[in-house]
Formats: sequence, structure tokens, C-alpha cells
Amino acid sequence: MPRGYPDTITCKNCGTGLPAEFSYCYQCGEPLYKMPKPKKELVQVMNPITKRYVLIDKSQGKILKHARTNKPYKNVRIITEND
Repeated sequence: MPRGYPDTITCKNCGTGLPAEFSYCYQCGEPLYKMPKPKKELVQVMNPITKRYVLIDKSQGKILKHARTNKPYKNVRIITEND
């Protein structure tokens, strides 16, 4: 390890010694720290054609699933056209 890097960390994948401020190993590309997963912002909206609710992860803009019945999902905020 070069001098001037008193705080080092070892890559758990390949064993390379790296400065602690690095986020990824330069040898194998493995992340050195666990990155927190972004929280999902779940909302639901009624599909006007099927009259069933659709569960959406608003933080990623992805549809997660469609309800099998016409009842809304429990404990998930409902978005209308005006939201």
C-alpha cells in the first residue's frame, strides 16, 4: 500500500489492500461497503379499463403488480388523477 494512506480496507472478494475512501476495489470491481437500498415509495392507482388497482414503486417508476380483485391494496396510498 502506498504511503500516505493510514486508513486502509481489504477487499473481501480478492484481498487487495485499498484506501478506506475508495468505494469499489480497483482490481475486481467489488463494492467495498454495503450500499443502502433505496426505500420504495409504494402507491396505487386504479386502472380505468380493468377497474383494478395497480401497485407502483413511485421512487423507481415501476409497476410491481396488478390486483386480482377490484379492492385496493391495504396500507398503500391511493393516487388519483389530481395527485
